[in-house]
Amino acid sequence: MVLVPGAQDTTWFKNMMLRASYGFGDQTNKLRFQSGIDFNNETGYGKRIKDDQQQIGDYAAYVSGNYSPWSVLSLQPGLRYIYNTKFNAPLIYSLNVKYDINERVILRASLASGFRAPSLKELYLDFVDINHDIHGNENLKAETSINTNIMLQYNSRTQQAYVWGIELNMFRHNISDNIQLIPLSDNSAIYTYVNVNQFVSQ
Repeated sequence: MVLVPGAQDTTWFKNMMLRASYGFGDQTNKLRFQSGIDFNNETGYGKRIKDDQQQIGDYAAYVSGNYSPWSVLSLQPGLRYIYNTKFNAPLIYSLNVKYDINERVILRASLASGFRAPSLKELYLDFVDINHDIHGNENLKAETSINTNIMLQYNSRTQQAYVWGIELNMFRHNISDNIQLIPLSDNSAIYTYVNVNQFVSQ
């Protein structure tokens, strides 16, 4: 019997997270806001990891607000600044709007950008055993996206509670450099991660 190098290796992943937030205002205020920080640090060890050890950090600060100039209208903008130790991240933004057309009909709409860096497993882990042959790809790019959504809600209700409701929901997710796991060829059992230039769901 011939052992594949690293076949008996134990791979370790450590993840450290810190999240803190601060909010101001309540339902009686026309203007409310929330701010906070997110720290996420991941380290991988083992012979199946490139160079036996890799680390990636993702550190973010965000602020969001909620402005209700009238009782029937609510505007919620948001911004998120990200520093990633391996990838350049754009400034992430979002805008959510809620409008009460009348007591029973509500219109909601949103526009948001997104960012996802590849994980250490997608970048550097070679997972090979009797059932798997998956290889990381250190040339992966980070995903970016634009997401839009619009929803119309109708709720039939008494003075006490909702009886029934109906929703019409339309969305579009447009992802650039979407990360997918694919075989190296049509007949190959060897898989790796690649970026798909454009991935759209709607």
